Formats: sequence, C-alpha cells, structure tokens
Amino acid sequence: MTKEQKRLIDQYRQSGMKYSEIARTIGLPETTVKSYCYRNPVTNPQPIPTGTVCPQCGKPIVSGKFRPRRFCSDACRNKYWLTHHEAAASRAGKKVICQHCGKPFTDYANRHRKYCSHPCYIAARYGGDQHE
Repeated sequence: MTKEQKRLIDQYRQSGMKYSEIARTIGLPETTVKSYCYRNPVTNPQPIPTGTVCPQCGKPIVSGKFRPRRFCSDACRNKYWLTHHEAAASRAGKKVICQHCGKPFTDYANRHRKYCSHPCYIAARYGGDQHE
C-alpha cells in the first residue's frame, strides 16, 4: 500500500465512508482497508450518533475500539452506581437455599440454580451423600 493510498483511506474515513466504499474507490481489497483502519485509528472521529451519551453527566461518549461504552469516565460510572445502587442490587444476585443440603447461596438474578454446588446436584440426582 502506498503513502497516497494510506492518505486517501484516512481522508475517506474522516468523511464517514464505509470500508467497502473506500476499497472500491481506491482499488484495494476491503480486508486490507479494514486492517489498516484498525491499526491506524482516525484521529478526528465522526460525530457521535444520537443516544450515546453518559447517563450520569449527559456528555457525548466516544466509543472505544472494540466494545461500546456506557459511561464517559470511571468517575461518572462510580457516581452513577452509587446513586442507583438499587439497580445494581437487582442485577447482582439473589439468596437461594440449596435443595439438597439446605445451605444458603447467592445466585445471579436471571439464573435458576437449585443446588449450591456440583456435588449437591450429583447427590440429589443420583442418591447418596457426596457433600461432606
């Protein structure tokens, strides 16, 4: 890839063109354009799409390279969860009692575990006391 092609890729990415459009325009394979863009991120990103703002302070969020971000900073994330601890508690887990040994344990909110451990499950399913 020539320096001119790299310059054009950077220019087209800043204007918002898709990888496939850039590849067709320059005459390179789309995978080559993608690889170059991942290794050399654009310095001036496009305007942030609507709806990607920090729920704590309302500032626009510049997403990371791989995973979308919910908060603009760690400070905002900490403040948000301190003031919305009831939402965090509902996601964190619930107290459940093991159907085999009767011991309480914590299960995540969207799961439906019946036993505290694998040995309790085996003992309840196949008989015998494997839990000591």
